[in-house]
Amino acid sequence: MMRSLTIAFGTMLAVMATSAGAQARTEFCPATLWYRPAIPATSDGRSSGLVYGLVAGAPRTIVSAKIVAETDGGWYAWDVASMPLTERTNKEAESTRRVVTFDKAVFVRHAWVVQARTSGDALYGWDAVGEAACGIPSFGRASY
Repeated sequence: MMRSLTIAFGTMLAVMATSAGAQARTEFCPATLWYRPAIPATSDGRSSGLVYGLVAGAPRTIVSAKIVAETDGGWYAWDVASMPLTERTNKEAESTRRVVTFDKAVFVRHAWVVQARTSGDALYGWDAVGEAACGIPSFGRASY
């Protein structure tokens, strides 16, 4: 019995030592948003445009998303269709930059993806989910 436990413990240590580089990765939405005010912006950060892009934990060929922004001038929403995400050096994927324009200069307090759909995701299985509802992130300080 003791010999079996010793062998089992030794095997467990060997497995742990050889799998030390393993990572657990997860996503809660097929895409997340990064953004900043479009130039020109006022000294207090108001702008009539927002430069943004989508980011994901792995490359995807196409992402479609519904995005909302809470601003000091009200709420804005827009849709993105067929946005490719390409791999970056750290195995995440990012879209090209885009600009959305508002009807007036506003300060964006928060913006996020509320729904997304993807194709070409081989790592997380989002393709099988279809249209995914994305939770509201916990915002700390002002977003930009």
